[in-house]
Amino acid sequence: MLTNEKGDPIGINSYDPANDIKFLETELNQWFFNVISKHWQNVEKKVRMQDQKIEEALGSVVSGLNIKEHQILTALRELEITKANMSDNLFELSKKLREITKPIMIAANKCDVLIENDLWKIKLEKLQKEFPNYKIIPIAAEYEYNLRKAAESKILFYISGEDNFQILNENSLTENQKAGLSLIEKNLKKLGGTGVQDALNYAVFDLLKMKPIYPGSEKSIMGKTQFVIPDCFLMEENATALDFAYRLHTDFGKNFIKAIDVKRKLMVGKDHVLKFGDVIEIISGK
Repeated sequence: MLTNEKGDPIGINSYDPANDIKFLETELNQWFFNVISKHWQNVEKKVRMQDQKIEEALGSVVSGLNIKEHQILTALRELEITKANMSDNLFELSKKLREITKPIMIAANKCDVLIENDLWKIKLEKLQKEFPNYKIIPIAAEYEYNLRKAAESKILFYISGEDNFQILNENSLTENQKAGLSLIEKNLKKLGGTGVQDALNYAVFDLLKMKPIYPGSEKSIMGKTQFVIPDCFLMEENATALDFAYRLHTDFGKNFIKAIDVKRKLMVGKDHVLKFGDVIEIISGK
């Protein structure tokens, strides 16, 4: 149940999610600032007295936040931070690092509850004006859950991310279930889908810039009209064939000989940067 600051229940129509978003931003920024400021004297000492680069000195103390040196360097450049002014605004540096390494998108759930009079559109437009730098995706998670459960039961055919489904066994449905599915079908068209898959895709591929890479061989996938590659590995944007070998197994990386780009039937070396959706075979020694 949603409540106001006094603990009194409030309706979904009067709920303002902007307050939650601002709270989350503040908490994340403060978290980064607390971690970095705790070690800042050591960082400054390494830079000024040991002549280390800022990104190297800071990188050694924020590894727990999964911040890489190239990301620190990007923040330093955008804020024009140098050795001379490195301590002038530590909070802004912390905030910038959070924005780069922990980007935010807004998954606006419960849009199915706000269908009447297109209230969900009004709410989302208001959010977009307040947070113009964030991607906002309308979500109907309850619809997604119900459709997936029905698909598992072979009642209907549904592909996550689509704005439609096909009923397979209508005779097994009660009148209430038929009415419920009819309402979901109608509202899916308005929303453009449940939004769950769209949110996952955007978070993984656009914000985190990951790419799916599949292990395989020409023998295992070519010449087949229908197949499903059982394994998929999400790799970073600039991942190479050697990175993928290590991801599969440390021994593959240590004993790497070559890789094969199965789709293009090309032999590639360890420094070959993988592309989105590549199928890669790793050849290694013993």
